[in-house]
Amino acid sequence: DAVNKALCPTNCGYTVLENCQSQILREDDNSDYLLLYQHIGQVVFYVGEESHIIREGTVILLKPQEIWHFFYPYTKRNEHYYVYFKGFLAETWLKELGLNDCNFFVCDNNQKIVSLIMNIYEDFKMNDADHYLYRTTYLLNILSIISQSVSEKNFNEHFSFKSRIQPAVSHMLDKYATPLSLTEYAKMCAMSVSSFLNYF
Repeated sequence: DAVNKALCPTNCGYTVLENCQSQILREDDNSDYLLLYQHIGQVVFYVGEESHIIREGTVILLKPQEIWHFFYPYTKRNEHYYVYFKGFLAETWLKELGLNDCNFFVCDNNQKIVSLIMNIYEDFKMNDADHYLYRTTYLLNILSIISQSVSEKNFNEHFSFKSRIQPAVSHMLDKYATPLSLTEYAKMCAMSVSSFLNYF
């Protein structure tokens, strides 16, 4: 029973549209999270009174009971992949990353996400209850990719690489195995130690 599991995919699939337009509406009685990856083309996404244009390479993550509407405009080809899931660990994961009700991510590991979702999809087609752990493992891999993207985004926003401490931050990232002293980092940025610490 998916309700009693810590984390469990409940549905999965993909949609390919060619030379047509389409729309999808989710009502408020859905109790699952939705993870959707826009692989090819773009979609206009409505949640509440807000609208967003979602482009290729974007992951959308929506919480349960959230009403949304996707509109896929007429295009030569549009392709997206999705996973519905539930479990108390999902809420914990969202809180740990400081995510909101509606989240958008641009992820670098595009093909990896597609491959993992297709693995879940193939397992669902086998309709084997014993495959629950495989499907959950694939889902955890997807959430891990998102976590990495969010962490990198937050880090980059906090430490702007156009800032005065760029040389030090770059050294920390590139040569983390050989850290320098505070004095050396400050000198690298042409700053005093106290100024470096205050700025950092």
